[in-house]
Amino acid sequence: MIAIGETLRRERLRRNLGLQEISEELKLSTRFLEAMETDQFDRLPGGVFTKSFVRQYARYLGLDEDGMAAEVARLVEPPPDALPVETKPHPSVSGFPLPPDVSWDRISDSVRVRWPNWLPGLALVVVVTLICSGGYVWWQRAERASAHTAEPRTSAPVQSTPVATPPPAVVPEPSAEAAPTPAPVSDAPPQTAAPKAVAADAGAPLHVELTSRKYVWVRASSNGKILFTVTMAPNETRSVDATGSLEVRLGNAGGVDISLNGKSIGAVGPEGQIRTVQLTPGGFNIVAPPPKPAAPADPL
Repeated sequence: MIAIGETLRRERLRRNLGLQEISEELKLSTRFLEAMETDQFDRLPGGVFTKSFVRQYARYLGLDEDGMAAEVARLVEPPPDALPVETKPHPSVSGFPLPPDVSWDRISDSVRVRWPNWLPGLALVVVVTLICSGGYVWWQRAERASAHTAEPRTSAPVQSTPVATPPPAVVPEPSAEAAPTPAPVSDAPPQTAAPKAVAADAGAPLHVELTSRKYVWVRASSNGKILFTVTMAPNETRSVDATGSLEVRLGNAGGVDISLNGKSIGAVGPEGQIRTVQLTPGGFNIVAPPPKPAAPADPL
């Protein structure tokens, strides 16, 4: 006869293992482990579960799992010859024999459902996964909606105030009786050109950093090639390296700060406005939008 409980406990102590450590490995409660070490198999679920638990414990400790499972089966399952030889017949009603007595305790033990200890943890993982997936889908929809809202805003961009050009002086036609009258001199200031960025050196390196304060749509291109198009979230930084020049189109000019080769140039327009800025190693220039076509003249 194998002393199952004493053998399990002695091997566990010899390996310097704790019940909690084994419980986490085998997914069995420490209450079941203690019941097996004290030969209290009636505290286990019963049936095939008892032999399965003992077999798992013995296998984990490197013991003879088949021998211990057979010994447990002998202890928890009575042999066939233990049943009484003589049985009294049951009284019959109207000539029909009654079925044998059934122990409801044994039936309840056999059909009792015991949920494994890891099932609540698995349910929690599934719930957390569903919540994270829903949050990610909601965030993606919000990001696409903000990008769609930022780009179509076509309110008139703020342009540099052009210098008024003085009207041409009216020169009277010369006559034979009077000498030609010189054209009057205009007092209006001469027109000045808007500041432009220094001409780009085709081989000069260019490093630009964009730091968003709000949601902003950005498209960067260099030498006619689009480098990226993205919608930046608040407090997001994106850097880009180019050679010669870089053109950046912003859907929300006031929501992003720009740094050119380590020097901050701040925002290039108010919030909600669309701007296109050209950057070179020597400076930057806000590109004016193309002029709108003139309205057709009224024939009347």
